[in-house]
Amino acid sequence: MICKIKSRVDFSGIVNYANDIKAKSARVIGSNGVLLVSNRTIADSFEAQLRIPDSGGRVHHLSKPVKHISIAFSPKDTGRFPDNEEGDRFMEQIAREWMQEMGIDPDNTQYIIARHFDKDHPHCHLVFNRIANDGSVISDKFERRRNEEACKRIKKWHGLTFGKSNSREINLDRLHRYDAVRLEIRDIVLSAIDRAGTWKEFDDLLRANGITLHLCADKNTGRIRGLA
Repeated sequence: MICKIKSRVDFSGIVNYANDIKAKSARVIGSNGVLLVSNRTIADSFEAQLRIPDSGGRVHHLSKPVKHISIAFSPKDTGRFPDNEEGDRFMEQIAREWMQEMGIDPDNTQYIIARHFDKDHPHCHLVFNRIANDGSVISDKFERRRNEEACKRIKKWHGLTFGKSNSREINLDRLHRYDAVRLEIRDIVLSAIDRAGTWKEFDDLLRANGITLHLCADKNTGRIRGLA
């Protein structure tokens, strides 16, 4: 099981992709808070929720309110996801478990889960709204690290195949040099995160491996917004 996360600006295009019946043989196997009459009504439902205020009366304007998660399973687990209602329910269950493990309440979140049949391995696409049903914002801080841990836990619970997603198991000779370096940096950073207890220790570990850490500040407010 591997989950890839993407942030998007517009709901319409990704809904059309996720629920592409003609090209992907897609079918919606789970949803919450959207009108499933057509792709247009699904997208409109998502868009309408962006205008819902939170408990303090504030309407949040996010530059990328759309989250698209592609959830792929090993071909070895194909038998766990038969092309029937039982297989659909198990895949939906895992997608909802992933949301919960990421700190997202499925019952307070607009989403659709669409299963595709255009590849040999079982897979589905989860699209959800970062504006929750109560108007609050669903955080995406440190989502990639949290995603890795969530996938590990879910695979362990259900006895799903652990694929060779670790970059140390990838044949770097087959990658372009840029991709190989990027994977090497990723390994170093993840290792430093696990070992460091403070920001200084994290910075020192990166520098020891030739990686420089920069704080990214907002030009107008001077507030720290992230790391590079």
